[in-house]
Order: sequence, then C-alpha cells, then structure tokens
Amino acid sequence: MEDPADPGVARVRLARAVAVIALLVTSCSSGGSGGPSGLHSTPSSTPAHTNASDASPRPITVNVGGRTIAGECSGETRAGTPTIVLDSGQGSDRYQLTQIREAMAGRTLVCAYDRAGSGASSPATTPRPITDLVDDLHSWLAKGGVPAPYFLIGQSQGGADAVLFAVQHPKSVAGFVAMNPGAPCSLYLRTAAKVMSHEELASEVANCRGDNPEGVDLRPGDVVLRKALPASMPYAIMYGWLCNGDEFCKRVRPVESADEARLAKLGPRGRFIDVAGADHEFYATHLHAVLRTIDQVWQEAT
Repeated sequence: MEDPADPGVARVRLARAVAVIALLVTSCSSGGSGGPSGLHSTPSSTPAHTNASDASPRPITVNVGGRTIAGECSGETRAGTPTIVLDSGQGSDRYQLTQIREAMAGRTLVCAYDRAGSGASSPATTPRPITDLVDDLHSWLAKGGVPAPYFLIGQSQGGADAVLFAVQHPKSVAGFVAMNPGAPCSLYLRTAAKVMSHEELASEVANCRGDNPEGVDLRPGDVVLRKALPASMPYAIMYGWLCNGDEFCKRVRPVESADEARLAKLGPRGRFIDVAGADHEFYATHLHAVLRTIDQVWQEAT
C-alpha cells in the first residue's frame, strides 16, 4: 500500500479506485461478482471430474479446518489436457476472471474458487501467510475431487498464488499464466528502496506484512526465489501498469517490471511479457493479449 499523505500516491490510488469501480460494474453486468446466489451457497453433490454433458457450473464446497471453501467447475475433463484453475485478485471472488473462463469453455474442465473471506468462503484469521492461501487452494482441489494436473491462471494475488503453488506442488502443475503477480517482498523492497521515499517504502513494508485488503502476509512468498521450477513446466509472467504521466508510477514501474521479470527465470521455459499500454487489470482491457499468451503456454503444456 502507498503512503496516503503523498499527493502523487493519492492520484495513483484515485485512478486505481476509478478503474476498480468500472470493472465491478462490468463484471456485474456480465455475470461477474453478482452471480447466482445458489452457486455461492449450495454444496456440490456432483464430483468435479464427472463428465457431464451439461456445461453449467457445478458448485463445490469443502471444509478445511472448520472453514468452508467454495467454488465451482464447468465443462468436462478431456484426456491429455489439464484442468484449468482460475485465481482472482485481492478483494474479488471467483467471478472476476469470467471473461477468461468463457474463452476457455469447451477446452477442458474449468474451475474457480473463492479465497477465504470472499464470495461464499468463510473468513480466516488475519494476517495470514500467503502459504496458507496456497494450502487452501490445494485442499479445495483435493477434497473437491478436481483432477490434476492443473493449468493455473491467476490475477494479482491470484498470480502470486499460482507461482507459489507451482513451486510447492510442481508435480501437480502442467503450466501457468500469472498476471501482475507482484515480486517477492525481499526482492521488491530492496530494489524499490532506490526509487522511493522513506514514507513510500514504509507503506510497502506494511503491505508485505499484511496491511492489505485481505490481510495476507506476503513475505513467506520469498521462498520462490530459492526454488527452481521443473524444466518441463511452461509458464508466463505478464505485467502491466499504465502511468499516464504519474510521477510515482514512472519511478516505480521500471523497478517493478524488472523484479517480476525475475520470476520468469525460475524455470527454463518461463517467459516474461510486459503488456504495452495496459494497466493492472489488463485481463479486462487487453483480453486478446492474455488469451494469446494462455494459448502459447497451453500448447506447450499439452
């Protein structure tokens, strides 16, 4: 999180808030976060791996440590193809990436879930380490009968989850695409310190410790810098941040871009894509670029 006392930061936050409001309006009108309430609360009685001719979403709710984690799957498993798993950004439920889900329809089984405290999933005690988020996803997939291997597609927090999931469960991941996953805190704070004021850096430190909308302690995600992804795993890291002349953004963007590019070097088949002219939620404004990248990685993964 940025320092609210800094005028330049305030302009960035205002611009982001306007973008988020616009995206929420769009998602609600296209089956976004305002999806059918029945899909948010009804436990699944149909195993996720069932080959059903009905492509409508099948709800899946599991219990993990006394909490419920909810989500849904649609489509059918197909021989030789992984299951697509969508993971949204902070503050968003399973419907944020509906445009991508619709584009993937008919390709294989496509699943999405709500992290703790969003959608129909129970809240969890915060701050909580990012490793807990990955454990929740792994438990939802396993207990929900969602067949591996997985092809992960994540936005922002969901992108960070995808990278960490691939590192922790490499045998279960066929490939992934992470959109604006953010750089591991130890790397980002070290490089950002060169271009930020003391106050700006202090707010980023607080963000890493869990002072963010979902109370996620991001620091345990640094483990990815000490691991290597399998040589057989294709993946892509996509980045976008549109400055529009903002001074804070112009200082930080090159650093953030270079740090996220580092994630593309965790494995020999990684690639980094800086989406020109795109802001943070580029899955909504530059869907063609996202789908093109997904197709490239998908072809390698299958």
